[in-house]
Amino acid sequence: MNLKINNQKPLVSVIMNCHNGDKYLEEAIKSVIKQTYKNWEIIFWDNNSTDKSAEIVNSFKDHRIKYFYSSKRTSLYEARNLAYKETSGDFICFLDTDDYYLNCFFEKQLKRFKDNSIGFASANHFYKDEKKNKFWIRFKKKQKEGNILSDLLLNYNISLCTLFVKRAAISNLEFIFDKNYTYFGDFDLTLRLAANFKMARIHEAISVYRLHEKNLSIQNYSTQIKELKYWQQKIQKTEKISKNINFYNIDNIINYKKIILALEEKKFIYSILLLKKLPWSIRKIRFISLIILIFVFKFKFKSFRLN
Repeated sequence: MNLKINNQKPLVSVIMNCHNGDKYLEEAIKSVIKQTYKNWEIIFWDNNSTDKSAEIVNSFKDHRIKYFYSSKRTSLYEARNLAYKETSGDFICFLDTDDYYLNCFFEKQLKRFKDNSIGFASANHFYKDEKKNKFWIRFKKKQKEGNILSDLLLNYNISLCTLFVKRAAISNLEFIFDKNYTYFGDFDLTLRLAANFKMARIHEAISVYRLHEKNLSIQNYSTQIKELKYWQQKIQKTEKISKNINFYNIDNIINYKKIILALEEKKFIYSILLLKKLPWSIRKIRFISLIILIFVFKFKFKSFRLN
């Protein structure tokens, strides 16, 4: 499918959703303003915040920053859908208020769309541990690009803070986000994009994903399990995905999340039974080692108490 962009200087729309995200917000907005590529807009969707978010956004006197306030709080992905409706860009990207871009983010991404069959792009990024004030790069090796649906089903390795999508590609989908998700809305979008379009990779790290105590993505494994099961059932009608040779791996992902939940709940026997169902891999070996360590330390502690 030809997704040619006629505009020589395409507009980039940055969707920023916010609910009480004032802590890192100024740095996130400045990272867009400092971009070497200047034809952009920020669609700032204030999801009923009660902190200083509105004050911070409105302190930037830049006509490219467009502020919208929601009179009631909605789910995260419903808010992203509402923000998307306000975009005008040829390209869409997503920046959470606690992440930020390096100055070359737009310029590097746009260069990868010379091939008109590319529907979306992703990039490497840095992690920043806010508590320890440490940075490290996510991928030390080059990641696959092109037709990557099969690879993503085995190893989903795309962060929303690096996703860069042609509007024309989104327009070919039935919808952008399913509002019922808390965790897996971007996973669902990316898999549906990969089922229809080629993806480009920027192997250089050009954004920063901040790790801190309030990261939504590292909380509540029980909800993640429910959402993955919901996605697995719903996506059955999309045969490009459900008939893919690697679709079976979704069951493995669900079981690994069940193991983590079981370990958190100290259901060690149940975690071992779940592990037995999984194919051999480095990940499985790591979990076996972890369970052995838990049992060893538990036994030593009991022995110490008895003595």
